[in-house]
Amino acid sequence: MYISPFTYTVTYPKKQCQHMVQIKKKYSPILDENYPYREKTFSWKFKNFWLNILLNLAVIPVTNIRYAIRVEGRKNLRLYKKDLKKGFVSVSNHICEWDFLALLSAMYPKKAFFPIWSRNMETSMAPIFKTIGGIPVPLSARAAHQFIKAMDSVLEEKKWLHVYAEGSMWFFYPAVRQFQNGAFFFALRHNLPVLPLAISYREPKGIYKLFKKHPNLTVHIGKPLFPDPALKRKEAEIDLCSRVRKEVMLLMGIKSEEENESYMKLYSQEIPEA
Repeated sequence: MYISPFTYTVTYPKKQCQHMVQIKKKYSPILDENYPYREKTFSWKFKNFWLNILLNLAVIPVTNIRYAIRVEGRKNLRLYKKDLKKGFVSVSNHICEWDFLALLSAMYPKKAFFPIWSRNMETSMAPIFKTIGGIPVPLSARAAHQFIKAMDSVLEEKKWLHVYAEGSMWFFYPAVRQFQNGAFFFALRHNLPVLPLAISYREPKGIYKLFKKHPNLTVHIGKPLFPDPALKRKEAEIDLCSRVRKEVMLLMGIKSEEENESYMKLYSQEIPEA
């Protein structure tokens, strides 16, 4: 597995879900129980339609060029079309600010909804995040019901819900961090599969080698994994989380948990006890 020299130039947080992005505040949204976590107005649909056209015609092609995007496993979308047609949750590692665009490119023409860090809704990009399908994660327990309702509605409408189960973005990190359970909670809640996605790195070559400090990217699309009906709900959630995480590691090129931990130790990360 290729590890970019860029990883030696950054310091990764000690806590696995800690964020690396520095927020420049522009908005002060109140993410309470009255906030529209998922809009369905004509105005939102109009803006979403044209933004998707802009993404597909300009932004995603630029992303493909910038990171020389390759896609492996696209055939799984065809082989499991019937299962995915009912709605599904996907999970991937989160390695740069452009990786969502890489996933959209790999999954075209599917459109994703996704939970988003609440602080991102304070930035100048907040209107775009909201328009493209972002559902901000609230901080208060009172607002959690509305957030869950918004997430439920995506899957009830048989759409694609993407979750960065690591909980935060770390620039071109070579390992897979521990997954939080949110994605698997919703998969079990709706009895839907989880589609493992992974982003791995390639050494820049040719013209890319002349000007790039970041690696090129490959998006891997795995086979959907289903909840085990023989297990009790919480056990099934933990089991599905474990199986999906292992599959993301394998897709990324990491053969075992031991190899994954070796990369984490190399970058001075704390390894949680099993």
